[in-house]
Amino acid sequence: MKTKLRSMIKSVLPAFIGIVIISSLAYSFYLLSQSASYFDNESAIIAQRYSMQATESVRNEIETSLSEVERIASQAGAVSDFEKMDEFGNEKVAQYGFICLQFLQDGVPEYRYGESVGSASEPQVQQIIASGRLSCSKIYIDPSLGIPCVAVYSPVQGSALTDGVLAYFAVSRLFNGTDNLHQYTRYYFFCSQDGGIVETQVSDGMKTDVSHNAFDYLYNISQSKAAVDTVRQNAVQANGGVSSIIIDGDKYVAVCTNVDGMRDECFILQLFSADEILRSEYLLYDRVLGVSVFLAIFAVAALVISSIQIHSDKKKLLRVIDRDPKLGCNTYQKFMLEAKTILEENRFARYAVVYFDIYKFHYIKEHLGDQEAGAILEFVSNICQQMTDDNESFGHAVDDSFVMILHYTDITELGERIKLMGTIVSNYTASGNTGVDIKISVGIFPVRDNSRRDIDNMLDCAKIAMRANRSHPNSPYTVYDSAIASAYLMEAEYESKMKAALRNREFKLFFQPKYSIRNDRMDSAEVLVRWYDLQRQSYVAPDSFIRLFEANGFISELDHYVFEETCSFMNNSIAEGDRMVPLSVNVSRATAIRPDFLKFYIEKKKEYGVADGFITLEFTESFAADCYELFETLITTLRSNGFRCSIDDFGMGSSSLIAVKELSVDELKLDRALIKHGKDPAKDDALLKMLISVSKDLGMTVTQEGVETVEDLNRMKALGCDIIQGYYYAKPMHVIDFVDFLKEDTSLNNIKRLRPSGQNRN
Repeated sequence: MKTKLRSMIKSVLPAFIGIVIISSLAYSFYLLSQSASYFDNESAIIAQRYSMQATESVRNEIETSLSEVERIASQAGAVSDFEKMDEFGNEKVAQYGFICLQFLQDGVPEYRYGESVGSASEPQVQQIIASGRLSCSKIYIDPSLGIPCVAVYSPVQGSALTDGVLAYFAVSRLFNGTDNLHQYTRYYFFCSQDGGIVETQVSDGMKTDVSHNAFDYLYNISQSKAAVDTVRQNAVQANGGVSSIIIDGDKYVAVCTNVDGMRDECFILQLFSADEILRSEYLLYDRVLGVSVFLAIFAVAALVISSIQIHSDKKKLLRVIDRDPKLGCNTYQKFMLEAKTILEENRFARYAVVYFDIYKFHYIKEHLGDQEAGAILEFVSNICQQMTDDNESFGHAVDDSFVMILHYTDITELGERIKLMGTIVSNYTASGNTGVDIKISVGIFPVRDNSRRDIDNMLDCAKIAMRANRSHPNSPYTVYDSAIASAYLMEAEYESKMKAALRNREFKLFFQPKYSIRNDRMDSAEVLVRWYDLQRQSYVAPDSFIRLFEANGFISELDHYVFEETCSFMNNSIAEGDRMVPLSVNVSRATAIRPDFLKFYIEKKKEYGVADGFITLEFTESFAADCYELFETLITTLRSNGFRCSIDDFGMGSSSLIAVKELSVDELKLDRALIKHGKDPAKDDALLKMLISVSKDLGMTVTQEGVETVEDLNRMKALGCDIIQGYYYAKPMHVIDFVDFLKEDTSLNNIKRLRPSGQNRN
């Protein structure tokens, strides 16, 4: 019996081993195919990131060149004679490294510095000169130098010697900052829209017989018309694209990215070795290739061991991907999977996607430190855990942001849950009782039947609603609707236009006069900014872009522009012999905390020769309260350099007269809300009288904003206010109307109440 059993085992064993070997090999090849698909996607993502970095560097070089020429144009207006012009021109060529620098008169080069170019008559150069504004040409081959060039033009104001600056630089300059960004690039082309090669770089060992057209060249080295056609299609798309192409049996990732800022569309085409860019970031890639060879050599034993190891590693990797390592909650990817499952399994239930972050978390992090900030995130994560039931989920998105999918019966009930969560979070007490308030900004997207499968889109909509909620920190949440979507699209449009609008001087100064009650005449004026959108041929409401610029940081560039324009206006008015009054200019928190704040404002005041005491800088009450020590340092330096300083919107923030008494400010501007009557007018007047009296005793001028009626004026006069500002005296005016206004008798009884606002001017 035993002998027969052994014999049967021996006869069956080879077949069994063969089946095991074949099955193991088949399973191994399956795993490798899955890995290959994964790494194909990863190589495309990495290549696109490298390419975008290179393209962004090119864009920055274009912006830098525009700024340099604009700076030269602004300085050229002060050059008064021919000898100084020669000295100035040679200095700027050496300073900025242009091929050639030309100063024009009536569109014709009058002074030339640097190398000789033959491009002034080129149609594309004539076109940017004729535009009369700061702009750059498309890429072209200069007839004298025989190299690809770009011309940049900027008009010059106020000069008898020149009316425009024309600078030429080689296209190679655009790649000054890209050398370290495409170290894994095997083929690198900078092309015009039709594929014509303007600049090229081919790595050592690659085929170098480059033709004049990138698409023709790719076809010659790849012999795949379909692959080249895909690259061509990607090149003409607005956002470019990624595709694969085989050259000499090796796989390459072809990435096309478009370059804006030129007069016609150009694109960068880069070919990356798929193997090399994966090895640059993923050691696992080499390991998988090594394991595949090992599996092929050692067959069954190696296959079994490798399969077990791969499964083990995969489980570990999934655990890392599923759980946030610091907070212990779902990652964003795990949440996405759970949310899709929840919606698929509960097709007839009501759900909402929630996206929220911690309000001004960057300030909290700077104020409390990384350790306490991490404790706050853990606290919020625990609250989310406690507030989610079965068939609900949440996850950590990024930084201070979280996502949730919640079941609800009606939106009011869901709102109460969100309010409760916000209340619990706000009750968090930081170590040391620092007094920092913790608030959350929440966006809600109610899931609709036609969007149940697109969780990415739902999260985007919830995030848009969250951004809208940031503008209303006292509102517990914002529900996504069509109005919010429209506002978001409008903000996106403004963000895409803002830099060009600043270069094109679409931002205009408006002036609102301030009236001295005691002297019965105009006292000064506040400088305001309005945006005249050239494309729409209309003004943009200030509330539509000021808050946006404060959020994205562009407000600092706008502040600098407004201040320099104000100084220039005062300088020109004095030169023309026009009457001039002191002007107030607003300074945002983002601008005031910049390291170069004092240097810029003090130097510009001196550069334009503005007399001491003629410019008041207005800072918000919230900035003075939140950054007390910095604010005290700033105003001390500013006042010693001839500026007056004011606290704006006083009375509605967290500051107090106890704090203000320690600050040497010249003016206190009371918020317009204080002049509005509440439930008890007598108490309103008592509060205003106290604020005015104490402020004047502390040596400050008191200005009341928002005075719109004769009753408001008489009330302020009775309470002892010094200055009023508001529609009753004058609305904000365009600069032309303001100059005319200054020529009149500005006493209250003589001015015309309804002044032209200048909104029809541009």
